[in-house]
Amino acid sequence: MRPWLTVLTTPRRRDYLAATVASMVVAGAMALDYERIIFVDGPADNYSNFPGWRICQLAPKPLGVRYACFRILESAAHAGAESIIYCEDDVNYCANALTAIAAIRVPEQASFVSFCDIKHSAYKAGFAVAPGYDWNAVENQGGHWGNQCVKIPGRSLAKLIQNESPFQDWKIASDCVLGMVLGDYATFNPSLAQHTGAVSTVQDMMNGRIPFEGRGRLAASYPGDSFDALSLAGKPAPVYAAELMTIPLCNLHNERHPDGRTCGQ
Repeated sequence: MRPWLTVLTTPRRRDYLAATVASMVVAGAMALDYERIIFVDGPADNYSNFPGWRICQLAPKPLGVRYACFRILESAAHAGAESIIYCEDDVNYCANALTAIAAIRVPEQASFVSFCDIKHSAYKAGFAVAPGYDWNAVENQGGHWGNQCVKIPGRSLAKLIQNESPFQDWKIASDCVLGMVLGDYATFNPSLAQHTGAVSTVQDMMNGRIPFEGRGRLAASYPGDSFDALSLAGKPAPVYAAELMTIPLCNLHNERHPDGRTCGQ
């Protein structure tokens, strides 16, 4: 079956969703031969202003992100989707990002690829492969963080539906569960998607233990909305073992610059 391109949203985030879908159009979503589906976690009334997208209500009452995520991936697996580009509803994309992501193959060494690195990491260009889950993730930034934009191949979707219980029973975030169930994953650099959500639910959940200084959970390697992702075509994209390097915080601008500068501070 054709690959899927999905967005998970809730009725209370319509402003986020509208901006995200508009960015996805610039990123090439409508030109892809994909099943384009907006999944609503809760009542799915009045979503007719998204032409070219199928609207699917997951449940009359919200399931919560963790189980909603599993329901989407489970549906893709049972439908025999070749792959899925799973997206959240608070993301900006650089020009032609989804066209590029559709053409990028998930390396055999990885179960899925993240295109939004929110760990403030400095990797060289290509696919940085790392364990999908780490019990010490808060302290050492290990494991998969953030499902803003991930591509999961059919082989991993098949594995996912064999292990449903963590999504139902484990009281951890959906990204952590995804990494735990599927194992090694890759971060693609530069990031082709940027998180725009103003508030980190993970930061609240961890009572401030995760150091999200600056403007929230942002992808430090994101080259900007005007960057053309197709300019990466034909360039080498090596696959290598990740070595996490934390970018220092620039106190002057209260954010982390991709090149690591601290503006003289």
